[in-house]
Amino acid sequence: MGKQNTDREIIKDAEELYDLISELSRLYSYRDRDAKACIDVTLTERFALRMLIKYGPMTLFSLAKRLQLDKSTTSRAVDSLVLKRYVSRSANKEDMRSIVLEATASGNDLWMKLFNQEAQHMAELIKEYDPGERQATKNFVKNLLNSLTMDILNKGR
Repeated sequence: MGKQNTDREIIKDAEELYDLISELSRLYSYRDRDAKACIDVTLTERFALRMLIKYGPMTLFSLAKRLQLDKSTTSRAVDSLVLKRYVSRSANKEDMRSIVLEATASGNDLWMKLFNQEAQHMAELIKEYDPGERQATKNFVKNLLNSLTMDILNKGR
């Protein structure tokens, strides 16, 4: 299994990884800000639209929970997406007290445009890496994402 990591080694790796992920997030937020100049949605709206497309129709409460945002912030993003006709609201057939949010055809089209742009950009960034490195990176990021998701869910956020 290899050499057992000491607590200090793990802390050092965690510090370096945190710094790298923070810098990666910062740079991507700049890209997203620049992309907003070309596309009329904010970063929060993009995340909301992605969740509705990835997981299907859901209530505002469920969307807020998936986004890890409060209901009022999520509601403002959804209001904007509805005005832009990227998301629709309809009565919840299972609970008439709530509404269901769903991506519209134009919302799906916008998401595919955004996704294809980002995928093409990522392809340019990773083309020099061999398939094994790319797969190992994807596996590591997936596992880290799953661990973070479980940590958040266990803390009840």
